[in-house]
Amino acid sequence: MKIKNDFVTNSSSTSYVFWGIDKELITILEKFNLEDIHYDDFIDKKCQETGLEYGIYYDNIFIGLSPNKMKEDETLRNFKERILKGLIQFGLDLKYKDIGYIKESE
Repeated sequence: MKIKNDFVTNSSSTSYVFWGIDKELITILEKFNLEDIHYDDFIDKKCQETGLEYGIYYDNIFIGLSPNKMKEDETLRNFKERILKGLIQFGLDLKYKDIGYIKESE
């Protein structure tokens, strides 16, 4: 499991709080014709280019932004639109309604 620095962790659990998308990792691998062992560099680069973050939790990938990345003067709608713009630049065909609040814990 890959953990990015914006996620909250402690010794007994891991929590992910995100605005963005939650997809099965295999759908992203297939979309971009990636092999299972070489996807990290590709996703890292795409996220750097688009200003997005990601996390992998078992067989799922979350792509978007953590709530603490919301600008002080930004509305939730504007924040979600910014995430959507990044996801489209990432190469994903999505709509505003596809952006959701994601919370996972183990």
